[in-house]
Amino acid sequence: MTITPYGSLLNKIQVVEETGLSYSTIYRLYRANKFPKPVRLSARRIAWKKEEVEQWRKDLGRV
Repeated sequence: MTITPYGSLLNKIQVVEETGLSYSTIYRLYRANKFPKPVRLSARRIAWKKEEVEQWRKDLGRV
């Protein structure tokens, strides 16, 4: 977990571990607007706001 001006961020591996989903599934859900939008950190690096991923899990009843 990284702390930034965006708050706590999770990288791809951490999001996979937190959700129990594959990265392909996470990307598919994001493209369907059913998963939080990632934050672009650089041209080749993205992360997700921890709070948004936690809220997504709560909304699904997966906590």
